[in-house]
Amino acid sequence: MSAFYEALEAEIEATRNSDRQIRVVDAIYMDIEGADPWRMAGVEGTLITPDGARWSGWVVNGEAKLTPPRITDIRDGSSPLYEFTVGFIDEETYLRLRDDKDKVKGRLLIVYSIYLSGNSLRANVPPGDAWRLRMKSTRFVEKIEKDGEGGYFKRYVVSVIAKNINDGRSRAHFGTMSDTGQRARSKQLYDIDNDAYGQFIPKYAGGYTLNLDA
Repeated sequence: MSAFYEALEAEIEATRNSDRQIRVVDAIYMDIEGADPWRMAGVEGTLITPDGARWSGWVVNGEAKLTPPRITDIRDGSSPLYEFTVGFIDEETYLRLRDDKDKVKGRLLIVYSIYLSGNSLRANVPPGDAWRLRMKSTRFVEKIEKDGEGGYFKRYVVSVIAKNINDGRSRAHFGTMSDTGQRARSKQLYDIDNDAYGQFIPKYAGGYTLNLDA
């Protein structure tokens, strides 16, 4: 079991008979080719993980500037697109991403959960519970908005479109299991003829069990 889950289990046990709440925040890691990764977390301020990495908080003056989409399991056959819209970045970061947008496409985006103790912004255990996605495209928008004091300011917004890293796996050679594929795989890799394992997959999927006493 990872340190993340061990820490959660210990905290659950410790707070079983109290009103103290366990604090777990979302965090997003974006791998950008030729540049430092972009790390963000659902806190106000800067979060620090045990490896020394710094995660910029997307909560500004009590307002969340990013709401991660709900990631779903693709084993049901679906493969949705996920959009991550970041509306709090500075001009320098915005221009760097816009000018190098090809360095984002195809790169890794990971959605983590980070356990924090109390109000601390320093995590004692590594992030856990990760979803791995592949970035497909980006969109850049510049908005002129009122600042609440009669003036105006420019807001820079970046949206990243991503899909589960396993999207398209079924189109890969031997990417899924079937009777025909299993026979071909066994022949190619192990020179085994007539591997019949794949014939039983539909039965196993439907809850079929073997009677070993028969």
